[in-house]
Amino acid sequence: MAAEAPKGKWLKWLLKVHDVVNMVVISRLLMLTAGMFADRRHENETSRWFLPLAYSTTLYLSLDAIFIWWYSNLFTRALSLVVHHTAAVALVVHAILYPEHERFLLYGMLVELNTFFLTAYKIWKTSVLKWLHLLTWVTLRLGWYPYLVFVYHTEMSSPAYTMFEYGCVLVPHLTVVSLGVFWTLEITTKRSKAMTRGKKYYAPLNTGGDDSIATTFQGKCRRNSCR
Repeated sequence: MAAEAPKGKWLKWLLKVHDVVNMVVISRLLMLTAGMFADRRHENETSRWFLPLAYSTTLYLSLDAIFIWWYSNLFTRALSLVVHHTAAVALVVHAILYPEHERFLLYGMLVELNTFFLTAYKIWKTSVLKWLHLLTWVTLRLGWYPYLVFVYHTEMSSPAYTMFEYGCVLVPHLTVVSLGVFWTLEITTKRSKAMTRGKKYYAPLNTGGDDSIATTFQGKCRRNSCR
């Protein structure tokens, strides 16, 4: 059962803490990703950063999914966000169980650059961060991730893997890609309707709450007169 939504200043405090924690953790994950990327020059060796990155990512996604589910009334897309995190965890677990696919983790973690800019935008609200967020959303979530479908399909179609193993990679990855496309269409549709009514609308696209945090907070603050 979801927890009752915090009110007033506690809502503001909780959302700020969530953003700050995400910023710290994602920065750390990107540092580990950079270390793993640097190690990729040794193709036949397991990166020393692989397991720290894999376990840290699994822990982060799991705890964030629990937080989103527990405070689901703060997120307009709580269910889809939990599904997204669960699918992402499945991909990380695959890389742990199949060390020859450790590069899959590296491929997937590149998209956290988009999450970094999103979280930074939610904290500092600058136009540069907004456009960096949108740029990385289009190039990574709508470009790179769909391309990985073909990369994973090619690899997992090998006779060395069963249909079950094929599905354990392609199904969660297709889930993540589909959610990214769905969120994009949803937000752009809202923007189009707002512009038709002569209103400005910008809701940051992301996998951590998109416009849900900003919109929910604004709506609850209006009702509770919080500042």
